[in-house]
Amino acid sequence: NIVIGAKSGSIDGDQPTGKRDWFVGYAQNPNTGEEISIACALVLKDRFWIRANMFSRLVIRHYFSDRLEVANSANAAGK
Repeated sequence: NIVIGAKSGSIDGDQPTGKRDWFVGYAQNPNTGEEISIACALVLKDRFWIRANMFSRLVIRHYFSDRLEVANSANAAGK
């Protein structure tokens, strides 16, 4: 149960020349109040290996999964 807000897009640019794929967003756990904000911009050379929104999704998922593992192990230990 994570609250997420985001905007993504793409634009052509110079220095370096290429297409930019970007993502800006946040995610919050309403139960704990923990939150993360992320901004990501990728410049295309030959092709995108990963899109900015997918990279950001992986970062957000990793951030909250680490906290879930810590909370679960604390609950299992009776803390």
